[in-house]
Amino acid sequence: MQWLKSKQVQITAIILFLSITGFYSKPFFRDFIIVFEGTYRLFLGQIPYTDFFIPTTPLSYYLPLPFFYLFGPTVTALMALTSVMSVILALIFYKEIKKEVPFIAALFLCIAGFFCFNGKFNYPYYSTSVPYFFVSLAILNLVSSLKQKTLSNKNLFTISMLLLASLLSKQDVGAVSTTLITLYLFYFKPASFKNIFKYFILPYIIGIVAVGGHFLYRTDFLEHIYIGGKGMFATSINPLHFITSIPFSLTAWFIVIASVLWFKIKEKRAYLGLIIVFCSTAYITSFFTTSIYEVRAVPLVISLYLFYEVLKDRSQKVSKQKQIAALVFIAIVISNSGALFSRYIIGSFAYTPFTKQSPKMLPQYTRLSRSYKGVPILKEHHKPLQEIRALIKENQNSFINLSEYQFLYSDYNVAPPKPFPLNFHHGLYFFDEDLPTVMTTIEKSKAKLIFVQNHHPSQDPHFLSKFKKKLELLGYKYYRSFNAPTGPVMAYKLG
Repeated sequence: MQWLKSKQVQITAIILFLSITGFYSKPFFRDFIIVFEGTYRLFLGQIPYTDFFIPTTPLSYYLPLPFFYLFGPTVTALMALTSVMSVILALIFYKEIKKEVPFIAALFLCIAGFFCFNGKFNYPYYSTSVPYFFVSLAILNLVSSLKQKTLSNKNLFTISMLLLASLLSKQDVGAVSTTLITLYLFYFKPASFKNIFKYFILPYIIGIVAVGGHFLYRTDFLEHIYIGGKGMFATSINPLHFITSIPFSLTAWFIVIASVLWFKIKEKRAYLGLIIVFCSTAYITSFFTTSIYEVRAVPLVISLYLFYEVLKDRSQKVSKQKQIAALVFIAIVISNSGALFSRYIIGSFAYTPFTKQSPKMLPQYTRLSRSYKGVPILKEHHKPLQEIRALIKENQNSFINLSEYQFLYSDYNVAPPKPFPLNFHHGLYFFDEDLPTVMTTIEKSKAKLIFVQNHHPSQDPHFLSKFKKKLELLGYKYYRSFNAPTGPVMAYKLG
């Protein structure tokens, strides 16, 4: 049993515990089901950009696929992948800091890093988790190279592939991080220009050409990435992010502080440059997507450690113990900021997998069954969901779902219709350009039931009335509405 004394095993056990309990303490939310439906379609053999349309690059949907084969198309598969990603990040982070701080301090930092990585989304697998996972690994690889004072060809290639994976997971995060890290490499010259081009830039370009060529040849990628991309950038750029995210975002302050120190500390500029690159990736992409939440989350603890590397040689008058105590204290404060930690604490004790009933002072939840078994949902939404299930059964499982309940397809072993957009284009529904395809698919399917929901009424409050007219032309009539987490689900019956 000597292996139980291994620090890596202990960290793995703690992160797994936090990941599993945290995953099942987060109440159901529409955004977490998006990737589930995409991966379920892949699981059934459907092809992205041909059978279903997404406005992002597709790796986030492919990563859970092996776990779907292991656990079936269930939320357990997403929880397993989330846990694996969290453990990998924690262990690699620990490898970098273990020589600098005692184990207890390193453990606290790994746990704080875990909370920050999962961020506002609080454990369920989400599309923004994946690109930041790869960017974080790339930054840690650069940290390791800085310590060794050499950037080998192997490390250059590894960083290139991690950034390529980030780009293939979500194009905004991947493009921004790749641009900033490329500028970083050219500025600090940790390797020759020849090696940077040969082992970093060239493999990246070859990867883009290979993967892009595959999707261009095999799918309708160009058409639908244009539609989706147009919507992502046209509807998501929010000038208020520039104003609101600075005072409330530790990431923005990290950029400011690193920039100020840049002029005071010349010998540690490579570390300061990494802080600016890492935090700027999250900050810049927050202006284009809902990744604004990552501004307050992903880079914080790793950037905090980079600050420690910058300042440690300048704090000789402060004892090692006080430095470590300050580092741990700041990490705990960061992990408590916003919803990073408090929601986990409340959820872990109130809505754990072992909790049958929520405390009376908190919202009352029950647990979903079937594909999303174990995930909490408000009791006021659970009964209407059961009524939806009964309606589906009455109609011989013949339905098309345009609501946040995408798990219904998996629950009834029903293949989602194709070609069809994933239900999150333009504020979690589709564009006007998608409507002809959607209506043609519905008409051909002859589905007895259509479930429709406007997830984001602030984007287009008239969406439901427009869509209702289209359905009526196909012979569907309004049946009733069901209370759901992000707005009523409207049911339409054929004939």
